[in-house]
Amino acid sequence: MVSVAWSPMTDEVTPFGELVARERLQELVAFIATQHRLPRDEDGPLHTWVWRCRRGHEVLPRSVRAELDALLAAVPGARMTVPRSRKAVPEEPAARRVRELAAFVDEYGRLPRVSSAEERSLYNWVGRCRRGKVPMTAGLRAEFEALVSATPKVRKAKVHSGQILRRVRELAAFVDEHGRLPRVSSAEERSLYNWIGRCQLGKVPMADGVRAEFEALVSATPKVRKAKVGSGPSLQRANAGRSTVAARWTVDAARRALPRCRPEYEAVLRARVDHPDETLQQLGARCEMSKDGYAGLLRRALAGAG
Repeated sequence: MVSVAWSPMTDEVTPFGELVARERLQELVAFIATQHRLPRDEDGPLHTWVWRCRRGHEVLPRSVRAELDALLAAVPGARMTVPRSRKAVPEEPAARRVRELAAFVDEYGRLPRVSSAEERSLYNWVGRCRRGKVPMTAGLRAEFEALVSATPKVRKAKVHSGQILRRVRELAAFVDEHGRLPRVSSAEERSLYNWIGRCQLGKVPMADGVRAEFEALVSATPKVRKAKVGSGPSLQRANAGRSTVAARWTVDAARRALPRCRPEYEAVLRARVDHPDETLQQLGARCEMSKDGYAGLLRRALAGAG
């Protein structure tokens, strides 16, 4: 006896669909009457249609479904083979992948990782299944969800934890040798200096123990104050000496240019010659102009005098 599993009954069939279904049914009646068996794979489209009806893939009117059910039940000992075109059903690749995932979890006790080249294909497939991009039957979907939910999640290891620990050891050796933290002004120390900055900004992932060791090392190292540019007694003395030499040279040049200068430059040159110890700002105030304005006129007057 042939057992038949039907999909839920429906009458939503167009007249044309009902006509085609009845023609197929009559063709099946004639085939069974002459061959005394159900169609086989070599019998072509009729075999595919009967197989689809048994699988519930064909929507049939109630009357046609009842007649087909009675016809199939009346064939003693009949066995329906799967058509060659239907052997690879859509669920089969997903079922194979689920079995592969189950074997992986049973062996390693975790889900696949993207970091492993051998596991990456299965990892990507699991991700597509979670996003609903892999077609599955309801039973297979339930099996997949149960397998994934029952697998304990493995925390992702810290990125380059060994390299970070080596960096902390390198910093400890540097502090032990120099007694200070690295400086950005040194080309040899700049890489370690930049790494410390990234760690202090929280951009370098560290384990709790390594983080505590790093913080203790940095906080225990005395900070070296950075010298301010343009400060210090020696630098001030050097600037004063340069200003004195430059002023002396400018006074001599102004004295030589004064006899042959243009009228508009005479007051500027005279002020420089008559007051050699005053600064440019003082000379500008004397000529009722700014420091930059006086310096520009003096420069053009000396250039024009040759």
